[in-house]
Amino acid sequence: MNTADQIALVTGANRGIGRQFVLEPLDRGASKVYATARRPESLDFTDSRVVPCRCASTCSTTIPSPPPRRPPNGT
Repeated sequence: MNTADQIALVTGANRGIGRQFVLEPLDRGASKVYATARRPESLDFTDSRVVPCRCASTCSTTIPSPPPRRPPNGT
């Protein structure tokens, strides 16, 4: 899958496989990765393309709004 210049959303990004799911698109050139965790302060990514977000699936008030839609064909 080509993730260059794409945006990704990863849940449970603070450890284990979720953390790897953040690193992989970054390695492949993603323009931004929204990394969610119950405690966003536990996210320790240094790449400026990572946007930490609080998200606890059991609490509907913590689910972030989706990122703005990109125009078709990047225009």
